[in-house]
Amino acid sequence: MVGGLAYVGISNDVERRVAEHRKAGRLGFPLGEPAVSVLHAGVGVYEATDLERREIADRGTLVPAGYNTSAGGEYSGKRQDAMFSPDHLLRLARAAVAVLDMADEGTAGQTAESLVAAGGKAVMERYVRAMAILVALRRRGLAVPHIARKAGLGVGTVYGMLRDAGAK
Repeated sequence: MVGGLAYVGISNDVERRVAEHRKAGRLGFPLGEPAVSVLHAGVGVYEATDLERREIADRGTLVPAGYNTSAGGEYSGKRQDAMFSPDHLLRLARAAVAVLDMADEGTAGQTAESLVAAGGKAVMERYVRAMAILVALRRRGLAVPHIARKAGLGVGTVYGMLRDAGAK
């Protein structure tokens, strides 16, 4: 809890996740060190997303009563069988389409919306390909801000995709 407000999230590395939130200026962490409690451990991604939704609702941590900006249950990792909210799936599709178009690997006329309509597996296949492209660009020495500008994405989105890919 920071400033009397709480946040519920999913992570397989709590210290890293807190550091990411702090670096991004989220959750008011610059105001002090958050008290961190692990509520559930050793659960799979499906159970974790269900538990996150339940804990956010039970603890009342949605903005403005808390720091959560969504009802939870979103997952942005590489698993192609993960569960996604419709909004999160659309964000992944938009990022994938932007990167694939930038690399001239897009499908002519394919939009994020049409990709979502094709289903979660189609989105994740393109998202995984887009992550591989970003990793290759980083290995060639291109800076993240340059990649983001060229793809028309936010720097945070590119960093998130690189994190999902397990790259630095």
